[in-house]
Amino acid sequence: MKTKINAYLCFNGNCNDALAFYEKAFDAKSTSFRYKDAPPGDDLSADKALENYIMHGEIKLDEDQELYFCDVPHSPPFNASISITLTFDTKDRAKKVFDALSVGGIITMPIDKVFWSEYYGTLIDKFGINWGITVFEH
Repeated sequence: MKTKINAYLCFNGNCNDALAFYEKAFDAKSTSFRYKDAPPGDDLSADKALENYIMHGEIKLDEDQELYFCDVPHSPPFNASISITLTFDTKDRAKKVFDALSVGGIITMPIDKVFWSEYYGTLIDKFGINWGITVFEH
């Protein structure tokens, strides 16, 4: 049996901006629907203040991995207790994503060769999400 872990990133009203940023960073398309897209009578569609917020969004990174997104009003800010690590099979792809994610953010460890990986770096993106980028070349 195969097991996957998918991160579900909850934003405080700025999920639409985040989806646009990550589409560019990962060179991938997102899909999403808003609270107003919920069926009539559904409790989630009742609050008009939420109608344009993202109820669920996702970006498919490859054939087996997705990142999930949503708006959750009053959600706490992201913090350093959780980091998302992405493993790539080439340095070029890792560097491209690392550079894109770091725009407007903070590089906490420049991407380079380390003893445990051919290429590894960490950053906090402009939304406050901690990322690790690594390479496992076959």
